[in-house]
Amino acid sequence: MNRFAELVDRLSTMAEPALRAKLLAHYLECVDEMDRSIALSILAGDLKLRTVKINLIRGLLDARVDPILFSLSNDFVGDVAETIALLWPTRHGANKDPTLREVVEALSTLGRSELPRRIETWLDATNDSGRWALIKLISGTLRIKTGIGAVSEMARGQTRTSPASLVHAHTQSQLFAPTEKRQRPGTIDTILMYVERINQRARKSPLRCTFGVWQDAEAVPIGKADLQADDAIEAIEKFATEHTINRFGPVREVLHTTQQALIIEVAFDSVEKTVRRTRAGIALQSARIISLRPNANPTQACTLSALETLASST
Repeated sequence: MNRFAELVDRLSTMAEPALRAKLLAHYLECVDEMDRSIALSILAGDLKLRTVKINLIRGLLDARVDPILFSLSNDFVGDVAETIALLWPTRHGANKDPTLREVVEALSTLGRSELPRRIETWLDATNDSGRWALIKLISGTLRIKTGIGAVSEMARGQTRTSPASLVHAHTQSQLFAPTEKRQRPGTIDTILMYVERINQRARKSPLRCTFGVWQDAEAVPIGKADLQADDAIEAIEKFATEHTINRFGPVREVLHTTQQALIIEVAFDSVEKTVRRTRAGIALQSARIISLRPNANPTQACTLSALETLASST
């Protein structure tokens, strides 16, 4: 499921048809015949599954996480499935990341009393993206606009055909019609919103920073980037220590108002519309932190309307 989730995530943000075709071909080469067939059916939008109500999955989370924390987090994220995926506290053990085949078979065969426990084990075994894709899939809300119906039909009749051949000659027409527009690489000033240590147990750890832009007087998230530089980590840790306003598990929300915020300069390869984290509706792709601007006025950060202009330009 983690591998399929990575495929979905990358397809949703990748614009060039040739790269998307190459990505799909690589995925098909890495999975067995049954998962290959299921994946193509999911991508084509014609896989019929017994679905699970999202409230059942939400109930599983409530047994592990404070419902108030869920409510606050969901207000920020804006999507129940993604909120559950991000908040889910895994219990490590012998669990194995489920294959698509295992998920489909369990949904078809397990009884009502057995299914919740199986879903729990799946959620424990998958990463954040895997949990998101799993929840969307089993709740019947996974929507992927990739236009591979023709390839899916080929796969049904040619299950022994090499995966690479399934995507040959479909690159520009039926396989992947571009759905996003790209912008040349650039840099912008953003607002630091959330900070998380990548290694929670280490005394020193790289940081994962969530940054945003202004929508009127409110900051909305547009991307994440990992920070490795020691001096920058120390500066952000200091700011977070002094200005943490909320905690969501290991994630610290830091002060970000038009009067006080930490501005970070971010480089990116493109600005693209995104089907995930839809609060802003766009995201920076291949974002990386260039520098900190501790003395900058918070109002100097980029605005959402400016990024929307970039995303819609040719």
